Amino acid sequence: METRLVGALEVDELAVSPHARGQGVARGILDLLCGRTDPCWLLTAPHAADALRLYERLGWRRLTGPRAKIVVFLRSP
Repeated sequence: METRLVGALEVDELAVSPHARGQGVARGILDLLCGRTDPCWLLTAPHAADALRLYERLGWRRLTGPRAKIVVFLRSP
């Protein structure tokens, strides 16, 4: 699902089935949704360690500190 808020794209509820992980599916979805021109942001849970590592590895910038109840990431072109 995607939403435009304050001129940026927000990605909600991204999930990849366990048997499809590690095959570039999440990267492909994010690249398709976010493209190369719009800033995009997403929220995830601080206990979603795999998601946190993925977003950081893909170059998303974490905007919230380590004790936040919701983790916010931003990706700019």
